[in-house]
Amino acid sequence: MAVLLYISLHFITLSIFPLPWYDETYMAAIGKAFLETGDFTKTLALYTDIPTQDLRYGPVYFFFVAFVFKFFGFGIFQYRLISLFAGFWTLWLTYKLFKSEKNSEVNTIALVAFLAIDSFYFRCMHEGRMDLLASGFMLSASLLLLKVITSNELQKIVIWMLSAGILSAISLLTSPRLGFALPFVAVYLIYHFLKHKTSKIIIAALGFLLPFFILYSLWIFYAHGSYSAFISFYLENLGYTRLNGYPYYIPRQQIPLLAVALVTVVVGIYRLKWQYFSPLTIWALIHIAAYYLIVYDNGPYASLIFPYLYILIFTQVNVADWQKVGRLMFKE
Repeated sequence: MAVLLYISLHFITLSIFPLPWYDETYMAAIGKAFLETGDFTKTLALYTDIPTQDLRYGPVYFFFVAFVFKFFGFGIFQYRLISLFAGFWTLWLTYKLFKSEKNSEVNTIALVAFLAIDSFYFRCMHEGRMDLLASGFMLSASLLLLKVITSNELQKIVIWMLSAGILSAISLLTSPRLGFALPFVAVYLIYHFLKHKTSKIIIAALGFLLPFFILYSLWIFYAHGSYSAFISFYLENLGYTRLNGYPYYIPRQQIPLLAVALVTVVVGIYRLKWQYFSPLTIWALIHIAAYYLIVYDNGPYASLIFPYLYILIFTQVNVADWQKVGRLMFKE
């Protein structure tokens, strides 16, 4: 019943909360133009801006937008359905990630419930942007890469690395912002393979890099014509990174959750010492640290790391103990 009420609330409020804003109208306009012309043209404010193609983001999100507009019509409700279903998908993937380390069912459900009702995450599920969709593809890749870490079967490792390479490329072709953690993840994976599976490192690396390189190169040559033009283009479009002059800014609404996550990490290290650093906690810490090091977050982007913040918190929470305390208090 609670899940049904939660889903119903999303659908009832989808078109009215929040009010449509610039990013949504901008992205929707590009998606509509792609449907009608096949080009990624920004058609917003035609009288004040030149209607040129915007190739910063990649094509995947606008494929989804064009599909929705073609089969369900043009409107704010239809448009926001992409973010809503991407949000449901990321909640399910967060559940799968947390369960991958054999965490209890009750803790896992509690984690997903808290993430689902987080006011910031709830709002992100209603905003017509590509962040949650891109996050879904990258979380899917993370699930596979974490499986690679715990497996010794070469055939499975190759399949998972190939699939993770494809999903990571699709994620970056939805929003290049999702590449913020990839260099750090690569270092962790290389360290792991050198330590435990040296003979498999080349095969694993090629399994990931080959589909990733091919897929992303197709977009580079379509959109920019060459690798050098691609690099030059993004050197001029660094507004979403801290390299653009925002080295220390963290939105204040994120501070309480960050503080709680930091406390749980300190408590976890104090209690468990080196045993605290499981593959999943390392994975979460890498993504959070890389995000705040690289990404300039002026609003909605933190949805990319909120699942990891809640994972850190709930690794040190035992909901079953809360239930026992609640029962004792009720009896008294």
